[in-house]
Amino acid sequence: MKRIGMAVILVVALAAVALAVAGHYGVDLGPYELALNRDKKALHNKMTGFLEAIQFKDFDKAANYHNEEDRSKRNLAQLIESKFFIKPELLNIMDFRLDRVWITRAGDRGRCLTTSTVRQLNTEELRDIEAMFYWAKENGEWYLKLESSL
Repeated sequence: MKRIGMAVILVVALAAVALAVAGHYGVDLGPYELALNRDKKALHNKMTGFLEAIQFKDFDKAANYHNEEDRSKRNLAQLIESKFFIKPELLNIMDFRLDRVWITRAGDRGRCLTTSTVRQLNTEELRDIEAMFYWAKENGEWYLKLESSL
């Protein structure tokens, strides 16, 4: 009877640890990760990095999520304004979340649904903006598709 009790406690403890370190698309244990879907995990990380760069107005870093061709042909600040309907210098992204990641069966295209809570500086108005961002895999690397996303 003691063995069964200990086994149940061990299983519950392992389940609690797994739940604590589990992410949306895998398990992160410090420098080690076990991804259930590597492409979804990669897009999750890239989308989060891109939104953090926008949140902290690091437009140069945000531009690095686009391929070289897209980087050279568009003004990222203007595109951000068209997405959020607020001038970049007045945009305060309070919070954001990545709601869902989809990958095509071919594994060469992806899209991410996000919700950002934004406030225009000098106002008290908070808005939740739902946005879809589109990605393409080129030479094994994921790049944000500038014109379809922003």
